[in-house]
Amino acid sequence: MLETYACTKRLEAVVSLDEKPLDLFGKALSPGYLRLLIYEKEYLAILMVVERWRYYLKHDQFIIKTDRESLKYILQ
Repeated sequence: MLETYACTKRLEAVVSLDEKPLDLFGKALSPGYLRLLIYEKEYLAILMVVERWRYYLKHDQFIIKTDRESLKYILQ
């Protein structure tokens, strides 16, 4: 499972297996990204984390948990 969180100045995520955290991700946003809307920041967090853990995630299906309802249909 991949859980992401974006706030005004920071992106955070955790990847877990069977509800046990495996790795944490946190990144301060550079000035160019501060102007993004919150759902764009959340999407950016998903992209960064999937890229970071791509090797582990590509072997099986995984769940992305986010608090942004607008991202629910992003792959459709």
